[in-house]
Amino acid sequence: FTVNNTGDSADTNLSDGLCDTSSLAGIQCTLRAAIQEANDTPGADAIAFGIPGDFVRTIFPTSALPAITEAVIIDGYTQTGASANTLEKGTNAVLKVQLDGSNAEGNFVDGLDVDANNVVVRGLAINRFDNDGIDILNRTGVKIEGNFIGTSASGTLDLGNGASGVFVEGDSNAVGGTLPSQRNLISGNGRDGVVVFLDTQNARVE
Repeated sequence: FTVNNTGDSADTNLSDGLCDTSSLAGIQCTLRAAIQEANDTPGADAIAFGIPGDFVRTIFPTSALPAITEAVIIDGYTQTGASANTLEKGTNAVLKVQLDGSNAEGNFVDGLDVDANNVVVRGLAINRFDNDGIDILNRTGVKIEGNFIGTSASGTLDLGNGASGVFVEGDSNAVGGTLPSQRNLISGNGRDGVVVFLDTQNARVE
């Protein structure tokens, strides 16, 4: 599913396998609709971005986005002009897709709620949500990599989420990694950068 619209409309027909929010000619796919379709489609899926323009494209959800309930890769680096970090120290990542929660109505709204195993979120700026930037709900195999969480898409402005940058509950998940491209920039959030609750005594954080 390819997000090509910064709007926040829901999918019009979950039974057709298309991410389409409009009855007009052409497919209009929002992030909300793409998550709905990925949840409704059995097996692992991918959400890419092809929003017209080479500047930072900002998505303003007006309420909480649907919880992610199926394995999916959400890859902001597929947007035109975006590129992952290549530096051993610091970051030269270029992010072109921003999730801004400043218009999301309701209390304790997270940027993304991950309620499925084997989900990958990369290449997104996630900021100004009332609660956590990303909330992982007792799952495994989740990878959060190459994101800016709590800052602007440039990584230079404090646009913190109200609670933690990433809240992780469960084992065998990864926030960051050993490669420069996997490194997240997590800063400016109201509480901790990353909170981890492990389910077993043998679990470890890397």
